[in-house]
Amino acid sequence: MKERFRTMHLSVSSSHPSGNYMYIDPLPGDKSFTQRDRAFYLASPDFRPAPAYCVRFWYNMYGADTRSLQVYAKVGSGFGNAMWRNYGNQGETWHLAEVNVDPEFSKQPFKVVFEAVTDAHSLSSQWYPFSHPVDTDGDIAIDDVYVYNTTCKDIPTCPPGAITRKGANSSSCYTFHTTPKSWYKSALSCRQEGATSRLVWVTSQEEQDFIVNTTKQHAGLKAAGQYGWYTSGNDERSEGHFDWTDTGLFYQSAYSDWHQGQPNNVANNQDCLLLQYAGADYEWGDVNCNEAHPFICEVEFPTV
Repeated sequence: MKERFRTMHLSVSSSHPSGNYMYIDPLPGDKSFTQRDRAFYLASPDFRPAPAYCVRFWYNMYGADTRSLQVYAKVGSGFGNAMWRNYGNQGETWHLAEVNVDPEFSKQPFKVVFEAVTDAHSLSSQWYPFSHPVDTDGDIAIDDVYVYNTTCKDIPTCPPGAITRKGANSSSCYTFHTTPKSWYKSALSCRQEGATSRLVWVTSQEEQDFIVNTTKQHAGLKAAGQYGWYTSGNDERSEGHFDWTDTGLFYQSAYSDWHQGQPNNVANNQDCLLLQYAGADYEWGDVNCNEAHPFICEVEFPTV
């Protein structure tokens, strides 16, 4: 195999205009008196034999009736023991998991199988024709699943060609994408770079200055960004209140660098934050999320 890393990014069902994830819905349930431990499965295509594989994915397990989420390497018709598992309510936060596939599995064709189990179900009977949901607090979801043909520790932190900024407590690497896309397609492109990549968050003057100086020092970036760079900022949740998103959570920062008169929500459809004004050190503006602009992806990691 010529590539050192081969990645599979699973497409999952849509639930929001700016993102996708796969989840089990605890509300409909199965129509029975007593059924609990309802199990749902999602299986990958077959993977070819290789010395090592790493599975990375984001997961959310929320609610008192959540039972378990487990990951298997299925060889033939058998699951074997789970390679990774977690149980119970893990709160509203999305978590990153990574799983090394044991060479005993990877030396032959195998599938990656996710098993989600919930206690949520419905009751119905011949005397009560309408099903009645029971124990409905059992949401389990997964997002952005990647499978690499190497060990988890050998996956590079930053994508090829990234530019690194080192900080006191954490560092970030940035990839500048000069082909214009809508905000939604830009966010998807960043997530496809890797499990920890997202559209950039600009949370300090130091970071703003770094992006500005990097752009000015490269003629190609300066030309591409003359009409602005997309970030992960938007106010889709609450008009006028911009959050950093694109991770399954909303993050508010005390720092901002709005151009005079911005944000102005022209035509009531400007929800996405653009590093817009090149002549004013890329001060911020809000634009229609369907406009096509270059964009910046970021991976943040602890400083060692």
